[in-house]
Amino acid sequence: MLKAAGLEPYQGLRVHGYWKVEEAKMSKSLGNVVKPLEMRKKYGLDGFRYFLMREMQFGHDGSFSDQALVSRFNSDLANDLGNLFNRSLAMTHKYFQGRVPRAGEPGELENQIMDLGLKAVKGYAGHVRKFQVALGLESLWEFVRGLNKYIDASTPWVLNKEGQTEQLQTVMATILGGLRKIALALWPVMPDASRAMLEQLGLTLVPEKEDLDREAQVWSFLEPETQLARTSNLFPRKEQPDLEMAEDRPPKEPQAKEKNDSHYIEFSDFQKMELKIGTVVRAEAVDKADKLLRLEVDLGEGEPRQVVAGLAEHYGPDQL
Repeated sequence: MLKAAGLEPYQGLRVHGYWKVEEAKMSKSLGNVVKPLEMRKKYGLDGFRYFLMREMQFGHDGSFSDQALVSRFNSDLANDLGNLFNRSLAMTHKYFQGRVPRAGEPGELENQIMDLGLKAVKGYAGHVRKFQVALGLESLWEFVRGLNKYIDASTPWVLNKEGQTEQLQTVMATILGGLRKIALALWPVMPDASRAMLEQLGLTLVPEKEDLDREAQVWSFLEPETQLARTSNLFPRKEQPDLEMAEDRPPKEPQAKEKNDSHYIEFSDFQKMELKIGTVVRAEAVDKADKLLRLEVDLGEGEPRQVVAGLAEHYGPDQL
């Protein structure tokens, strides 16, 4: 058919494996077919594309479920990438009125994160050329997670409080330069999100015309004084689907709880919780309260949170 149409036959064909649902192949007879247009409405086109590209290893079968999609979306896109963009834009507005600061001489931390960024983009581009998109995204996400750790290690809020303006400028310029690389690299997988992130960074680049090989060799800072968007909310967290409300399952009979289990919560309630780990940077007793301590906890959000905890009977401020 190709020759009849005057086209040269292809020299190679890349075919992915089966998508399975609960370890069974999709089948109309089983009624487990996933409808892409419905997934697009529920999770957004780019979020759905990211999951498919991240989970399918060419040469192997892939496993699909709403639960896995939501977990991957919340972990990678909402928590890692979305939070990274939002906190970076917010700090730029807080410290520099939303304008890109001029970078000074990079220090050890800056050199480490820039080196990580170049290696991540090189690994990403190399894997994608071999149709190993999932491995490419994992390589890129090492840089996404690395930038989040860089923010925590460089503590821009401390630099601002101590008046170390020149160092603060370098830190924020480095972060924003890293966001630019991530946004450009993600274009093949999430084109709409890529363009939106570039716009939030005040850039008018056309991502499909940029050279990823060059991005893997050269670190680029944003033009100083470029105006940035105030916030970024491209990937709001998704709620896990309630398995108990599936249409094909009969409602469960309510069961009486034993008297001694009143301190437990249902697993569905536990799934709604967001657990965070922070560093206590200050602790002091609360006046006229024997059991309370006032804590300031750094969660990597720009400024520490204030928490009042009933720990005074067990821990002293110095211990915390």
